Amino acid sequence: MADLHPWWAELGAVVEPDSCAVDPVRQLAAHIAKGLAPGITIIEARETEDRALAGLLLDIEVERPQDLAAPIRAVEPIAVLFGSETLQPAVLALRAEFPHTMHQNCTREGDPLSLCVDDRPWHEAQLSFTLADFLRRIQLWLAKAARGELHDPAQPLEPLFFHNPSSIVVPAAALEERETPPELLGYRLEENERMIITRVADADSNAPTAFVVVALRAAPQGMGRLRQAPRTLAGLAAQLKECGIDLAAILQEKITTWSGLGAEAIRRLNAHLALIIAFPITDAGGRASDDLRAFVTHATAGDVGEALGLLGQNNSAVGSAKAYVKLIGATPAQTLPPLPIDPVDVHLAFDRNTGAAVSGLPEADKRPVVLVGAGALGSQLAVNLAREGRFCWTLVDNDVLLPTIWRDTPCIRSILAHRKSSVWRAAWTFCWAKKPYRSQPTSSPPRRM
Repeated sequence: MADLHPWWAELGAVVEPDSCAVDPVRQLAAHIAKGLAPGITIIEARETEDRALAGLLLDIEVERPQDLAAPIRAVEPIAVLFGSETLQPAVLALRAEFPHTMHQNCTREGDPLSLCVDDRPWHEAQLSFTLADFLRRIQLWLAKAARGELHDPAQPLEPLFFHNPSSIVVPAAALEERETPPELLGYRLEENERMIITRVADADSNAPTAFVVVALRAAPQGMGRLRQAPRTLAGLAAQLKECGIDLAAILQEKITTWSGLGAEAIRRLNAHLALIIAFPITDAGGRASDDLRAFVTHATAGDVGEALGLLGQNNSAVGSAKAYVKLIGATPAQTLPPLPIDPVDVHLAFDRNTGAAVSGLPEADKRPVVLVGAGALGSQLAVNLAREGRFCWTLVDNDVLLPTIWRDTPCIRSILAHRKSSVWRAAWTFCWAKKPYRSQPTSSPPRRM
């Protein structure tokens, strides 16, 4: 047997497959034992101490060509791991030298490689999941890997990372390359702590701040991938260096610039870092796309500065004790410290261009339009067109929202008695994350943008 990844022995104790607490493991073992899965042999089963997870180690015979596109062996040791019904089963390559290929899920540093045998979301795949189909998908994945056929040219470009527990929402414009990019701050929603919302730093000085965003861009990639999701800043820096990003130098410069006793410095350095990286990827046909991935630090920016030897906590009688000051004469560390980080998924905020794209338009329509009257018809018309990325609006309406017109307008109770112009201005701002409008009361002449 090939040398197995040590992760398998650390999973838990060896058990009889039919004694596992996890139902799919018992069912899968019975399916294979009945001879219903040719070319697949059960080696052993393991179960975690709390019996919440269980896995089968399988030897799977691979349908290989004579000329291998990837070093896939005739028999590969594969682990299948099951937990609760809400968790998608994992397929892990346990051979220590298993190759990096396309269509592998993101795993943490030190974990075995994970095969992406089904690219559907689990809530969708679960509806038609069968043990026979699951095992056949594993066999086909290995066969296609050996032939170099894992990625169909008709498929979208393969992302570099997958499926993280938290998400961050950022405006697309903030990630564009420019000399002076806008500063973004982020905060978690109270009702959904897995979601991080970002805003431009000067948009609302009273808004909460839990993260300060650092946007980065890697060198163009082929259809390859970063090997595994790093667990620490040092691990991320090592992988980004191969993509043309010197993370240590970038953070040293930013954190040093942020130091000081002012309110802005205190706000930044007491927030955690949210690092958003754009990976430009292209396929053999020349298609290009940005894959956006992000990582957040457990430590604050000030803590990172201290670990780098750049900053010290303000212990003087001047200024706030929450401030960090630059250390004079200190020799900063040349590498980033192994401070823990978590991966998060990136979602682009809805904007004019996104609205146009999802509506099937080639580009946003920026022609100036005047809307006179934002009542039952005008309000619906304006908001729906705005969602499609249409027009630069001038709104003329001096009326206010009263309960009698709620039936015909997209309203909520909190906007009762507000001017219509103000309400729809806010709606357009929400759609596009910037001001695509001018609102005018009827007592003033309208102005074009």
